[in-house]
Amino acid sequence: MMPNRSPLRGPIVAESSRLSPSYMPWWYPPPGFRAFNPAQALALPAIGITSAVVTLPVPLGYDGVILRLSHRCTAMFVDGDLIWRLQADGRPIPNYGNLSVEFGPPNNPVATDGILIYSGQTINYMLNNVALAGAGVMIVCSLGGYFWPKGVESW
Repeated sequence: MMPNRSPLRGPIVAESSRLSPSYMPWWYPPPGFRAFNPAQALALPAIGITSAVVTLPVPLGYDGVILRLSHRCTAMFVDGDLIWRLQADGRPIPNYGNLSVEFGPPNNPVATDGILIYSGQTINYMLNNVALAGAGVMIVCSLGGYFWPKGVESW
């Protein structure tokens, strides 16, 4: 008599172990991870000026993931007066390259689905002042996530 065994059981087990969290470090921090949470405040630049508020260099030999971010302005403004942009090596990160509304304070950041960043990149959180004038206005930005040693995700 043949044992009661599904022909798919072997491949399913192999596939699920291959895709375990240890192979996808952007889901769970692997051994050797390094957390980051830079936050910076900047006086509102003049109208028409774009400034980097936070700069995050990705260390050589590490990849990473941005899991949360925040940006806010201490003054009241109309959506579109200020534009925040998240960039990797000067190029906009898809879906984060033209943000015209606040994303909460640093103590209550917005969760992302995981923005992957790579060894040697420079991540910049930019602000473009389109039309807001005001003295004493501050801009605050923060990023949160972690780096892991390259090669952890090799499958």
